[in-house]
Amino acid sequence: MAFSFLKDHGVLGINSRNLEYLKPFNRKKAVRMADSKLATKQFLSTRGVPVPKLIAAIRSYQDLEKFDFSTLPESFVLKPNAGYGGEGIVVITEKILDGVWQKIGGDKITEADLREHISDILDGEYSIASLPDIAFFESRVNSVEFIPGLKVEGLPDVRVIVHNLIPVMAMLRIPTPESNGKANVHLGGIGLGIDLAAGKTTHAVQFNKLLTELPGGIPAAGHVIPFFDEILKIASEAQIHTNLGYLAADLVVDSKDGPVLLEVNARAGLMVQIANLAPLKERLERIKGLKVESPEKGVKLSKELFGKSKIKKKKYPKKTVVDYIEDCEILLKEKSHRVKAELDATHETTAIDAQLAEKLHLLPVGESAKQIHLKIILGGERITTVAEKEDLTKANYKVILGRRDLGNFLINPISREEKILPKEKQKDEIPKIDFHAIDKALTEIDKKIKLLHYLKPTNLLAEKKKFFASSSYDPVFNYRQLKFDPDLLLANLDAIKIPSDGLGKIFQEKKIEISQKIKLLQSLGRENFTELSCQLYGFPSEENIQKAQKILAGKPKKFPAEKSTIDAEAATLEFQKVFEKYNLKNWKFVFREDLVADALAGKSGTLFIRSLAKWSPERLRSTIAHEVETHILRGENGKNQNYEIFSRGVGNYLETEEGLAIFNQNLVLQAAHEKEFWPVLSFLAVAESAEKSFRQIFDFVKKHNFSDERAWKTAVKIKRGLRDASQAGGFTKEAIYFSGLQKIQQFVDNGGDLKKLYLGKIRIEDVEKLTKIPEIRPAKLLPDFYTHET
Repeated sequence: MAFSFLKDHGVLGINSRNLEYLKPFNRKKAVRMADSKLATKQFLSTRGVPVPKLIAAIRSYQDLEKFDFSTLPESFVLKPNAGYGGEGIVVITEKILDGVWQKIGGDKITEADLREHISDILDGEYSIASLPDIAFFESRVNSVEFIPGLKVEGLPDVRVIVHNLIPVMAMLRIPTPESNGKANVHLGGIGLGIDLAAGKTTHAVQFNKLLTELPGGIPAAGHVIPFFDEILKIASEAQIHTNLGYLAADLVVDSKDGPVLLEVNARAGLMVQIANLAPLKERLERIKGLKVESPEKGVKLSKELFGKSKIKKKKYPKKTVVDYIEDCEILLKEKSHRVKAELDATHETTAIDAQLAEKLHLLPVGESAKQIHLKIILGGERITTVAEKEDLTKANYKVILGRRDLGNFLINPISREEKILPKEKQKDEIPKIDFHAIDKALTEIDKKIKLLHYLKPTNLLAEKKKFFASSSYDPVFNYRQLKFDPDLLLANLDAIKIPSDGLGKIFQEKKIEISQKIKLLQSLGRENFTELSCQLYGFPSEENIQKAQKILAGKPKKFPAEKSTIDAEAATLEFQKVFEKYNLKNWKFVFREDLVADALAGKSGTLFIRSLAKWSPERLRSTIAHEVETHILRGENGKNQNYEIFSRGVGNYLETEEGLAIFNQNLVLQAAHEKEFWPVLSFLAVAESAEKSFRQIFDFVKKHNFSDERAWKTAVKIKRGLRDASQAGGFTKEAIYFSGLQKIQQFVDNGGDLKKLYLGKIRIEDVEKLTKIPEIRPAKLLPDFYTHET
């Protein structure tokens, strides 16, 4: 645990929050409204809750084309409606020229830049699961100075957790350069706990570390939050109006208008506990069952129950906070010797390397050959002790301070994982590989790539109209400019050094995959695009082509009529039963009209459901097998591993991922369905693309009795990445669904255990390697139908 108080049983965890507070108190209708910033803003403003003024909303490309940017005020904020984590927000501080503005931080942005950014928002780049979204402009809040002398680039806000109309905890969130000007604490913003009675800051944290002072040497504690009582009252009022029994309200203080509500969060995060160094569940349990008549009464109770001035605390002598590894000075007769020491309270006494003790001529204790007198300065405190001489030549540090000499110190527990090997390593010492740092570095680069986003043509709708208007037309696609420097990413990737055995092999393969994806994006619209796509995803083998042709030849001209009687609401009940069966308490549902698939497992624990979708019982069962019992279960098991790579996907995991999903859905399908033949069709279409144009691929699909829409989608998926779609070649990823299915079938035929593929988002080829790595944890979640069918 990062902080000792987290061992307290009163700490609120995610599962407890979801089960005990979100599910009973936050109804789906209220949550859906809170998820829409526009809907929440409009609803609360009509009820007297102060919110930033809405300037305009852009809901479609037609709106964007018609919008007059000259009507915007001097300063404003552009936001995605369904954004999360502060992503996609642009803050404009002033207008420089017609069509040119200045962003917070000083960078310039043009009308063309804003149009492109809004286009990205409409495409869903900043929404959960990258689904289409709405962009809107609102007035910019000019914040008061919360902390005198602290330079802040961005908008600080106050987050208040409210339950039963009682504000139970609050923190001030300060944007930083590390958080890119956003107040989100999980991104690197600073969180300061607030004494609810006094309205003053108490503790500060950043990156899960306690800060004794803020940038510029400013003390963290004792800063008065302006309008704090009014902030608490507005947060409580927001709970009445939204019907959310448990919420987080984010408020800012405008220099002219006072407190303003920015947004309401129906799934409040838990970082507020760390900022306050106090367990949240303990406070929530204290107000359980209380009847509160009004927000005013709720605020009064909050101050009485949770103000620090109301809590009697035992006084302890002040202790110096130190890390597990500290620079120390060994005091000698005429000088001192600097050394890094390890602070280890599991050792009773202090130890020093025998060779170092001889070198420094430290005096022995009496006639003892094993003990010496040691005077050392640690954290400004002088320690006089007797140390044991030991052979520490193979240890990382030459001095180990034991429990007996650490009574006046508090050791920061976070620093345990931040030990650095000394520069003066012994020749026979084996350097420790920090796989967590490798995992984080690879993940940060991988997140920037957004391969499919950049592969989506920007003129797709226009080219579709031209294509269907002329029987001889092949599309000519345009693509977005990359918003990252590919050469810089490749250089950063190359700088990540990874061992070539054991767990290192897994990370090496991911590194290669990321490099291939970057190079593929560099080749967009160029002659070598197809070649680089084949390096990343491969190309259909002759053996699999023959298998696919045989399967497709057996496709019925017509399929049995389905009785699609299960609508989206009824399907949700079935999905919920499956979630409960597998204890997937963190997953939620969101309905979307614009979803292409009937259901899609997205980011951040969300299963998206097309609101107009209808299923037959059998097809719903296959959808559950595909989305929940494959994609979600493998991802959840990956989260149980020590590294994010297992939940995001190891190198080239997609072939196994999609092949297994299709295998599972076919396993539960009792009758033939057209969906079974889509992977076969795409695989053969990729093979045909080596010599055929977009139009010829379209005709190939049509020839096998598939619809115009299926033929168009198949051709687009394969020819994206090319500029001139009349050319041969294309994006070969669509072949992996069928080739993956063949590998899964071969794995099963050879006696392979499918359960071993549920360690995370791994490949078949990784199974044997991972069984030899002790820290890999067994899968907790497995499809129950495996025990009956395979």
